[in-house]
Amino acid sequence: MDIKLYEPTLALMRSTDVPVNVICRDLGLSKRWWSNVMAGNIKDPGVRRMERLYAYLARSADRGGDSGPTDTGRAHELRRSA
Repeated sequence: MDIKLYEPTLALMRSTDVPVNVICRDLGLSKRWWSNVMAGNIKDPGVRRMERLYAYLARSADRGGDSGPTDTGRAHELRRSA
């Protein structure tokens, strides 16, 4: 199955109201990685990272900008699934 996640995830990254530091903290991503993806400097940012990020941002958008998982147990679970 060929699922294109890069463009939809990038669109969610651009439109989210959730602060970048919150997203990165919750998902265990670095702000540098986020910045490089946004700038187009990483052509292959990693499927697992993009899947986690897409799921997080899509849930956040469905909640009207709520920051997604905030308890450390859920954030740890998201990081571990990568």
